[in-house]
Amino acid sequence: MCKCGNVEIHSLQVCLGIVTFFLVFTFRFSFAVCRFTFPVLPFHAFLSIFLAMQFSWSLLLRICFALVWLINGLFCKVLNIVPRHQQIVARVVGHEWAPAATTMIGVLEMGMAFWILSRWKPKACAVSQMVVVAVMNIVEINIASDLLLFGPFNIILAGIFIFVVFYHAFRMKEAKRIYIHSDERKMRK
Repeated sequence: MCKCGNVEIHSLQVCLGIVTFFLVFTFRFSFAVCRFTFPVLPFHAFLSIFLAMQFSWSLLLRICFALVWLINGLFCKVLNIVPRHQQIVARVVGHEWAPAATTMIGVLEMGMAFWILSRWKPKACAVSQMVVVAVMNIVEINIASDLLLFGPFNIILAGIFIFVVFYHAFRMKEAKRIYIHSDERKMRK
């Protein structure tokens, strides 16, 4: 096991999670909710510039989600750079089947990344992501919590990921619509 490779993968995963969390909550949530109560916020001008440029936060989030699945599928499972993943799978299916099952799971995770980027049935894709992450984390915590990166606290990160996926798929467009309609009402006055 290459500890340097292991650290790089985990750092990248954590960075992607932090970026995703920051983008959704700092920009979109405050953009949709806080604007009504605090009309003069320093980041409001920043957001207006990006909206005027038709900057796609949705695209950026889709890329972040796809990278999470691609990194976990390709590097951690198919290429086995992080053997801990195969050890977790071995506890679930047994040591004999672990290499094949880990590779299969990795290929399916890479497929999830391509599904996210394809934008085919995005709500079904989001529900699939939420269900897979929830089931995987519940099984891992019950069977192999000692092998998890953050132990039993992995479920908290999984919950945040699930919430961000849900918000992106089901609420983000609604929040933007509310913001745009509020601007139209102000312009009419």
